[in-house]
Amino acid sequence: MKVLVTGDTGFVGTHLVKKLIELNHEVTGFSPDKGKDIRNYAEIEKSVKGKDVVIHLAAQTDVRKSFENPKLDYEVNYQGTKNVVKACEKFGTRLIFTSSAAVYGNSRDIPTHEDSPKLPVSFYGLHKLFAEKECERINPFIIRPFNIYGPGGHGAINKFTELIKNDKEIVLFNDGSHTRDYIYINDIVSALILGLKSKPGVYNIASGKETSLKEVIDAISKELDKKPRIRYNIQKEGDAPRSVADITKAEKELKWCPKTQLKEGIKKICSPNG
Repeated sequence: MKVLVTGDTGFVGTHLVKKLIELNHEVTGFSPDKGKDIRNYAEIEKSVKGKDVVIHLAAQTDVRKSFENPKLDYEVNYQGTKNVVKACEKFGTRLIFTSSAAVYGNSRDIPTHEDSPKLPVSFYGLHKLFAEKECERINPFIIRPFNIYGPGGHGAINKFTELIKNDKEIVLFNDGSHTRDYIYINDIVSALILGLKSKPGVYNIASGKETSLKEVIDAISKELDKKPRIRYNIQKEGDAPRSVADITKAEKELKWCPKTQLKEGIKKICSPNG
């Protein structure tokens, strides 16, 4: 297949492109590193033309920055996606869109399933939700990843690992009991690959397991054989105390399941080559 990957030089993009090439797909990238701007429709249209599939990853992914500059977040995450949808619609190109669990926000459904209430608490989550609605016009394949980690990642697990490695302080905005659902990068990639041939739909992509921050820090500390330095700060307003996905739909309809257990994934990050 001829595949366009937007955001191909990002964390997920680099892992995805490598796998697509291994599977003998013809891959074209679209990213700011290549001088491409997702907000420029003419550039998007030119890149989408002649492609069988677009895997749309390009995004402003920093939740904190979405508060600092909501206009930029809106332009990239919503209007940029709108451009991709318009081009795909024009050429009849299949769309695979990477949304986010942030669309659920502080949903009270635990575990959270695809039909759970959408209560985003950040501009990032809100604009991803807007983007999903835009994508729905052309029957896309959409994944909602939860907390992604792995070599080259920027999430909590990667950050904690670097801080512990370098004897630096970890600042927690809760008592360490808050939970998240962590999913290894290779499992995200495998779900996106399935989207090349699967029917349209929206799917939670996660481990389906709830892990506290304290458990994560303890696992990293054990793997590195180093004691963490932790400082507890005032809890952030709106920080959900629990988050875990219901992945039943992906398991049943896509025959997908996560392959990498958390301890195994942490071990890979903690290794010298991680």
